[in-house]
Amino acid sequence: MPRNLWPRIALVVLVALGSVWYLYPPKQTINLGLDLQGGIHLVLGVETSKALGAQIDRVAEDLRAAFDRKGIAVQRVAREGDAAVVVEIASPQSWTDALTVTNEFTGGGGFERREENQAARRFKLVMSERYAAKVKEDAAAQVLERLRNRIDQFGVREPTIARQGADRVLVQLPGVQDVARAKALIGQTGLLEFKLVERFVDETARAEDIERELPPDQQLLPRRIVDKETRTERRVPYVVVRRAVLLTGEGLSEARVEADPNSLGNWQVGVTFNSSGTQRFAEVTERNVGRYLAIVLDGVVTSAPRINERIPGGRAVITGQFTVEQSRDLKIVLNEGALPASVENLEERTVGPSLGADSIRQGIVAILASGVIVFVFMVFYYRLSGL
Repeated sequence: MPRNLWPRIALVVLVALGSVWYLYPPKQTINLGLDLQGGIHLVLGVETSKALGAQIDRVAEDLRAAFDRKGIAVQRVAREGDAAVVVEIASPQSWTDALTVTNEFTGGGGFERREENQAARRFKLVMSERYAAKVKEDAAAQVLERLRNRIDQFGVREPTIARQGADRVLVQLPGVQDVARAKALIGQTGLLEFKLVERFVDETARAEDIERELPPDQQLLPRRIVDKETRTERRVPYVVVRRAVLLTGEGLSEARVEADPNSLGNWQVGVTFNSSGTQRFAEVTERNVGRYLAIVLDGVVTSAPRINERIPGGRAVITGQFTVEQSRDLKIVLNEGALPASVENLEERTVGPSLGADSIRQGIVAILASGVIVFVFMVFYYRLSGL
């Protein structure tokens, strides 16, 4: 063999070994798309109108708190539709002071004061069209970002998450086997709220009968009951709570999975508040010692413990007969933040891996066949140098 062939042979061997090392193991280094390994394809619709409603609710609560700080008595501060807050002042002498307070909300151009009626002591704060469009756009963008963070924590390799139009999101998850779990993780809003309990109700009662008798500032909430054998769940009426939200998941700094010490085989999620959330939680518990506090997740009460004393540590637990997978997914949702608007499935397809497996098999056969043909040609035409 000519001496100048040895460096070439060494280089070929080195490149071949390097290629094998770089591609090993193939299942981890070669990422297959949805068409090759199967998975789920979803088109989600972002309910941006509910984001508007949530924003109006927050403004109503902030406005009520501002009136309380100034000592202004009000008869009513409530949302009207998805873009307005109705305010009714209790005393005529407070009319001017009330208008001054609302200037804090109208100064930035987000809200306008309309339908002022001093005789009736009534006016409205109406969200401007420009600000409403911004709230909707921000909600869709935040949904996209938080879904991306959740799916990254879920462990899907190279998912596709993209906006489609103003209020739709395309989600493709290659290789996902547990479709129900993935859909639950994606579709869960993850809105955590703390509300005061007014009373517990009979779980066998009709929800419609209870709701018919409730005042406007109260609401009936259900709880989950899970069958231990079949793991199926149902929802039953549980408590009547005040609509006012005392604390939300925005004050969380960490969520973690823990074994439930009071329910063998079930799991719970422990939460820790940040500094502002801890202070707010301490104030809430101090003012309501002896009462029950409902921990509400997406409109369902997970627990309603009694407040025995002020809780300064900023820690709480969310229980609800969770499996370890459910508690892990809930931890992901809480750590990554609640969706600013709920989503609904507009289109869903589950792609099986059988067609992709045929394509992969045919591709491997084509690679091997072409490799053999090239090898035979090189040896036949170039002899030893070809080898």
